[in-house]
Amino acid sequence: MMFTSKKLHWSVSLLWILMSMLLISGCSKKKKKTTAGKDPAAEKKDADKKATDPKSADMKPGDDTSPGTDPANPADPKTGEPGKTDPADPADPTAAGPGKTDAPATPGNEPTAADKLRTMIAKAELLAAKKTDEAYKEALALVSEILKQDYSNFDAMMVMATIYYQQENMEKMRSVLDYILALHKKMNPPTEPGAMWQYMMGKYYIFLADGAESKGMNLSVISYKAQAEKYFGHPSAASHPEAIFSMGVLLLERGETNTAVELLEKAEKLGGGNVLKKEWRLPLNLGAGYLLQKKADAALTKFEYALNLNKTCDKCHYNLALLYVSWDDFPQIGKIADKVRAEKVIYHAKAYTEFLKKKKITDRALQIRIDSWMELSRERLAGKGSK
Repeated sequence: MMFTSKKLHWSVSLLWILMSMLLISGCSKKKKKTTAGKDPAAEKKDADKKATDPKSADMKPGDDTSPGTDPANPADPKTGEPGKTDPADPADPTAAGPGKTDAPATPGNEPTAADKLRTMIAKAELLAAKKTDEAYKEALALVSEILKQDYSNFDAMMVMATIYYQQENMEKMRSVLDYILALHKKMNPPTEPGAMWQYMMGKYYIFLADGAESKGMNLSVISYKAQAEKYFGHPSAASHPEAIFSMGVLLLERGETNTAVELLEKAEKLGGGNVLKKEWRLPLNLGAGYLLQKKADAALTKFEYALNLNKTCDKCHYNLALLYVSWDDFPQIGKIADKVRAEKVIYHAKAYTEFLKKKKITDRALQIRIDSWMELSRERLAGKGSK
């Protein structure tokens, strides 16, 4: 009985010890769980451990609910850490905002090789527009550098051709144009050069025509101008103001007045804000077209504008004198009084005569015509010829 009592006492004690241990263990787990939920450092440590755990590679889509795998908040590709997901207070102007961090902004992409070439071409074009020897030299150096990197850069070659044209080195210009054409023919399929190329090739043939005309080679003049028309009238140059202007001048010389005026008006509209804005030859030729169409007031406006653009325009003086002296064709021009009109004839006729003397032009028939205009105007001033 005594043995049984001791055994029972030992059993109860053992049971009490076990219960005490279980109770202590349970409290410890509860405390640990509560502490981990409140400690941000512990949370981050657990998240980092989970992210680097090789077992996570075996997880199925949807198993991982950590912020780093949220598709709406992808991890930073450099650090592997997720960005902020807390929405910023819209009323707080200093709030970072969704997805923003304090890290410096990522620099933009570096310019590509093509971007750099385009920048160099733009600079060369600006230099060529200055029309000075120093600017030409710098522009050609830029073009040379561009062609070393891209031997078939048509824009760069057109800058070179433009410079030679402005320098009146027409044979060099032609060699550049021929090289451009050869490159176009080698393309698969072959292509046609653009509008500027067509215009400049036409100007080359006008250059040849002028040379032939100075030598009295009339048949060659006709042939060269026909070639020029082919280029100025090419479909690719249909919207190129300078090509249209040049075509209008050729047609005006050939006597196709109405078509010529239409082209010149189109060129004026297309080029009024850029390439032809200060080109005095455009209003001069358009005025001549209006004069042939018997539009005296319109012709007067264009001739005066051309003279305003070029104070030394000898043809402007000639055409103004011709317009004012044409009393039979134009009894009245605007609101100009007859006396003032006669004075204007004398003024412009004298200016043109001075030009002939300066250039040592001895065209006897032309001088007789100018003298007769002045004589008629003096008679009208004296009241002899006025009606």
